[in-house]
Amino acid sequence: MTRAVKATDGTPLARASAFDVAAHLSATPADAGTAAAQASLRPLLEAYPTPDDLAVATVFRTEHATRGMQAMRDVVAATPPALLSIDRNFTTAGELDGLFGAAPADQTPGLDETAVRPQPHGHVATVIHGTIELDSFVAATAATAASSTSTPTAWPR
Repeated sequence: MTRAVKATDGTPLARASAFDVAAHLSATPADAGTAAAQASLRPLLEAYPTPDDLAVATVFRTEHATRGMQAMRDVVAATPPALLSIDRNFTTAGELDGLFGAAPADQTPGLDETAVRPQPHGHVATVIHGTIELDSFVAATAATAASSTSTPTAWPR
């Protein structure tokens, strides 16, 4: 944020003293925390055309997103194929009406999870219900096999 931002009294936004010390790149601050802030801010301050105009700035680093995905890929590649058991496949209009109720497409938004009214389903071609065992990547420990019964999966027409 630049000093062009004004306080409620109309004066330019002032720098916090620690930010002011960190923003002066000609000297390394004696305070370790301020020196770390300066190291973090340096690329911004060197790239910004008028760094003296900055009143406050926040710099953060994001995690390398692909490392985790590559690790998950390696686990999946080393794991035998998932065990899939299909209990039921609903494909006819009567079977789908039995699951969803008979209802025209009425433009009602949302999902009626309490099943108090029939759900439009003219766009559904089949519903598959079954069980699949997959690696879990949600746990804090290494991936472990998890078994779950799926909610019906609706495939579009």
